[in-house]
Amino acid sequence: MRITTQTADKLVVRTHSRNVLLVIGTLFVVAGGVTLALIRVRPVTFQELERPSLLAQQQEDNLSTDSEIEPISANEAGYQIANYVGHLLFVRERLVNVLAVISLVVGGCILVGPFWGTKVIFDKVQQQVRLKHARWFFQSTVEQYPFSELYEVRVERDQTANRPDKNYGASLVFSHHEGAPLSRNYVHYKTVFPLSESFRYDSPSAEAIVNNIRAFMAEAQTA
Repeated sequence: MRITTQTADKLVVRTHSRNVLLVIGTLFVVAGGVTLALIRVRPVTFQELERPSLLAQQQEDNLSTDSEIEPISANEAGYQIANYVGHLLFVRERLVNVLAVISLVVGGCILVGPFWGTKVIFDKVQQQVRLKHARWFFQSTVEQYPFSELYEVRVERDQTANRPDKNYGASLVFSHHEGAPLSRNYVHYKTVFPLSESFRYDSPSAEAIVNNIRAFMAEAQTA
């Protein structure tokens, strides 16, 4: 989690992004693109379209008339087709280009995936908090909560962590209610949204984020 934008009217916190995975995806795309740009695939020649030498030699050793040709089994036909296709794909530079295309596809899937995290936008003008969750193909879904429903911004500590220094995180607590107060259908509940995906921050880092949000909210309420 980190603050990416802080102005007089807006505070943006980015969280839950898979930065390592995004870097890997970028490297895959760059490596695949550079490989395809530098290595030129030569067209298939007539010699490469000939039958595989092993199968051709077997047929020469078993010359017979058309009436003596034995029907080929399904397994043998599948082997011959696979051998022929593999021969065309992996000769010369084609193996490297196949790997480059795979690298591009894998890297592209990572970059268009929902790994860019969530933007938490505190908007003083609209008096609301927006949670913008990343989805596939750079789409997003947005949750909106008024400032009045933001009950608490707190630092949380994982008591079960083995590391005493980096076991802190931060969360937003939203308070909701349904129905009329003091009526039978009145329901009150809270929703906790963790700003940190895991408890991997030290206490000063987590408190700095929380204090910035609290200060911004205090200014928004007095504005």
